[in-house]
Amino acid sequence: MNRLIETYDCYSIGQLSADRLHELAEFVVRENYRHHTKSPGSDFRRDVERIYHEEMSYFKRSQIFIATEANGKIIGSIRVMNWDRQQQLPLQTLFNIPTLTRLLAEQTSAVWHIGRLAVSTGISSCRLTLFKILGIVKFI
Repeated sequence: MNRLIETYDCYSIGQLSADRLHELAEFVVRENYRHHTKSPGSDFRRDVERIYHEEMSYFKRSQIFIATEANGKIIGSIRVMNWDRQQQLPLQTLFNIPTLTRLLAEQTSAVWHIGRLAVSTGISSCRLTLFKILGIVKFI
């Protein structure tokens, strides 16, 4: 984390630095597997690497916020990216959408993509609160 934003009872919120992108990818993929299949699958490592490289390519135009426990373990994340209208967005890749530029008016000044929203299934007492805070912190 390169910028601490706020500390709460059971976690801290901060902005992620590039050196923790791989850790972010592991967290997001693990939580996605837990949510959908209950355990990591055989493609876990491949999915982590794919997300890691994708996030590296977005990093210069992004702000990634994470929630961490006192020991530094990531328990929540959200990424906000100013889309350059050239690089494919994750939803384009996922749903095989060739282009989105025709859907946007020329005078549209900026398009912000929100992604990598994940909250650990391992926390129970403050999960909903953390989810709400991550949704708000992107506007700070």
